[in-house]
Amino acid sequence: MPIEIYEFESVYPRLCAVFGTKTQHEFALRLGVRQASVADNKRRRVVPARWVLFAVEYYCINPAWLRTGYGPMYLVPSLKSLFYEAENPL
Repeated sequence: MPIEIYEFESVYPRLCAVFGTKTQHEFALRLGVRQASVADNKRRRVVPARWVLFAVEYYCINPAWLRTGYGPMYLVPSLKSLFYEAENPL
């Protein structure tokens, strides 16, 4: 059973912003999961830790920011992250 520790309502919109997705289908494609998996997790109101790890490993996203929305978005500042934050303030 996967570890599910993040609340869907607060984390999912941030993951969508990171992945640049607007629909559950796009989100599922980005993660390599079925759209039904996204819908099921939305219904249960949880974000699997696997999704969070994907964002941390492949996008260098700060897990504290992902959970709370506070602090730096990225673990390691990069030009891409600096441009993203300048163009997409929260």
